[in-house]
Amino acid sequence: MLDNFYYHWDSIIPKEYCELILKGVDWDQKITAQVGNSLTEPGVENEKLRNTDIVWLDQLTPVGCILKSYIDAANIVCGWNYEYRGMESVQIGRYNENGHYTWHRDSANPINGLQRKLSISLLLNDPSDFHGGELEFRDVPSPKLKQGSVLVFPSFLEHKVTSVTKGVRYSAVSWVVGPTFK
Repeated sequence: MLDNFYYHWDSIIPKEYCELILKGVDWDQKITAQVGNSLTEPGVENEKLRNTDIVWLDQLTPVGCILKSYIDAANIVCGWNYEYRGMESVQIGRYNENGHYTWHRDSANPINGLQRKLSISLLLNDPSDFHGGELEFRDVPSPKLKQGSVLVFPSFLEHKVTSVTKGVRYSAVSWVVGPTFK
């Protein structure tokens, strides 16, 4: 079904820009991340499944525009050629010690004929700042991400973020939505 499970740019976003993104995040606006299909029903906090602080940024912020350009490029380069209509808000995640997100898929049941098609993740800090916190795919080799690395993948791929055992991991993620997969 897929010839390319994901597309990975290694350290493509400069360290200084990653730091600028983090400096601009108002952590006073943080919420505890939830699990569930928040498009059709309220999500719930469940630290066993997900332990992450998040702040939402508009998709038209500079980081949102950059993420969208990488999604567009990966969609073409990988030959997915998925049709999509827009991008969701950018989620800045902070995984403190014991922060994690268990196995999940980003693609939920379609809502009004739309669903998530592609997911993107940007690692905002240096992996030497934390232990654990690796983005892994089920049954697919997972790349080792460095600060500034961008990873785009179909939203139906099952993945997780392993538990952070020391330090703090920061990421920026988003998704594009389009007509239901056929």
